[in-house]
Amino acid sequence: MKSDAEEYRFCPKCGGGLDKVDWEDGLTVPQCRKCGFRFYQNSKPCVVGIIVDRDEGKILLTRRGISPFKGCWDLPGGFLRNGEKPEEGVQREIREELGLDCEVEELFNIFVDTYGAYNVYTFNVCYMLRITGGELMPMDDVVEAEWFRFDNIPDNLAFTSLGDIIGKVRDHVIPDFGMRIAE
Repeated sequence: MKSDAEEYRFCPKCGGGLDKVDWEDGLTVPQCRKCGFRFYQNSKPCVVGIIVDRDEGKILLTRRGISPFKGCWDLPGGFLRNGEKPEEGVQREIREELGLDCEVEELFNIFVDTYGAYNVYTFNVCYMLRITGGELMPMDDVVEAEWFRFDNIPDNLAFTSLGDIIGKVRDHVIPDFGMRIAE
């Protein structure tokens, strides 16, 4: 899989051409022929908000209104702004996308995924959240928000890792889930 840096042909500093040079462990990095700048790329930081109704055994999912994966189900969240603290970023994203105020309960998980046509790597910081105010209203790039039981998660999930993350949330929130379904 190509990283986004492999798509660039010119230096972001001086505009010179880029060549691939050996970096470490068999990896290469673009380096400018003119100024020598090495164009290191890192996974883009993102935040994910996980909101559950423990009593009902449900998780809040959002339907994407934009590409990539327009129309697919997702967890609310998005890209961090430059210098933004992850806890503040996830609260901002929930306000922007759902009109809700939330409190961070705990750091739940961190995972890497890809985003968009260029397969940009994302570094996703997932937080368990508790709603503290506001009214649930899809906004911004979300066209629908719905509570799903953990035994009825839709098939059309937006990103590769979502099924695993939702399964981990289910096991964390409802540890005896398998026994409850069998009853």
